[in-house]
Amino acid sequence: MSRYLISLRNVEKVYPPKYRALKDLSVDIKQGEFIFVTGVSGAGKSTLLKLLFGAEYPNRGDVVISGLSTAGASRRDIRMLRRHVGVVFQDYRLLRTHTVLENVAFALELSSVQKKARYRVSFRLLSALGLGDKANSYPQELSGGEQQRVAIARALVNRPAIVLADEPTGNLDPDMSRVVFDVLEDINRAGATVIVASHDIDILRERNRRTLLLKDGKIVGDFANYLQSEQP
Repeated sequence: MSRYLISLRNVEKVYPPKYRALKDLSVDIKQGEFIFVTGVSGAGKSTLLKLLFGAEYPNRGDVVISGLSTAGASRRDIRMLRRHVGVVFQDYRLLRTHTVLENVAFALELSSVQKKARYRVSFRLLSALGLGDKANSYPQELSGGEQQRVAIARALVNRPAIVLADEPTGNLDPDMSRVVFDVLEDINRAGATVIVASHDIDILRERNRRTLLLKDGKIVGDFANYLQSEQP
């Protein structure tokens, strides 16, 4: 068995007509790592996360997660994989007909958690993210930054084995960004593997974790920490 939780080998992703979003990309990620993926807009950060979630598939190469190759996986396999992956989308994808609390608790329904327990755990996480007073509001009543925090809470509430976050603090002020990353680091310390796409230099420096630098769809740097990447 591989000692890596995630392995990508010579991965290429092409979008029609001929846009190569990822080019011959290979990387290994161990269980329990906290990794930043950075690079300018269009470097391939979001595409990489989509491959790890099974939302996209490579045109060439192999993506293996927990021993499962997504290229040869059945729909059932992908559904089972996604139960163990928490994803923070850039467009939030909140249910407009559900309250904030219901949106977060919804992620626990597939785990057969009792309703009272679902709501209790969800409210606790919302409170940690400064949204306890918004629990009974609807997404359309919130600011963009508040919606983003709800999406983060939903992704983390069931304590997933893997967390994928695409620019999770893009609409947040520096203080709230730190709160979000404190929560991400808490779940990482509890054993989750966390992969964050971000171009927020202040956060990258402050958290100083392993950093993958993407450029034109290729990994051009794999640094043990972000500060190492800044060395001349």
